[in-house]
Amino acid sequence: MHEQSRKVALPGLMYERAGQWWWQVRLPGEETVKTRLLEIPGVGTAGCDPETAERAALALWEQAVVREGTRQFILDCTRKVEQFKTRFLDKLGRLTEIVESATAKAQAEAHARTEIESRLNAIIAAAGLRLEDTGPRTASPTSDAWDSLTDPPAAPRSPAPAENDPAQSEVRLCECCGRTSVPTADLKQIDSGQWLCTDCLNVLRIDGLQAELDALTKDLA
Repeated sequence: MHEQSRKVALPGLMYERAGQWWWQVRLPGEETVKTRLLEIPGVGTAGCDPETAERAALALWEQAVVREGTRQFILDCTRKVEQFKTRFLDKLGRLTEIVESATAKAQAEAHARTEIESRLNAIIAAAGLRLEDTGPRTASPTSDAWDSLTDPPAAPRSPAPAENDPAQSEVRLCECCGRTSVPTADLKQIDSGQWLCTDCLNVLRIDGLQAELDALTKDLA
């Protein structure tokens, strides 16, 4: 059996056996070496000379390169899409957490504001004051300006105490507004040790709540 081989620029081994040319090679994208018959489309193996066989091998190689390049391109595109999808879902998750946190914070702040306003209105009602009387103050609690604020308008007065009743006739000084005719029973001692009348206590509570409201408004700004 006559057999000859031919070295070509392409990988693998090309050889002729019984008038037919074969090519032993691993094409791009293949995992193992295969032996394939070289033939020209429409002509077959008839009259296949070395140059024709080499052209057929080159055509097979080019087809394999295009096929493998297309496959790799599709794989790269798929991988990039998956990476983009992963990053997008991660950012979407973080954004959802931020929105949920901001919503919860806004709800908590709204609840706190409602609660403080409710407490403030309750103290205002208990003190017999109007809502517009509770704005920011610049004067000291001991100034005479509190006298007109803390005196309930048109409040009914109790009958004058009997002179022979020591508990009713005993009065002391309010260490906040300076009034000297405050019944001892109406004075309360605060944490600082000062004795305050009922009106000054109400004003002190209102100012404290006003400070809380101002601080909360500043935090929300």
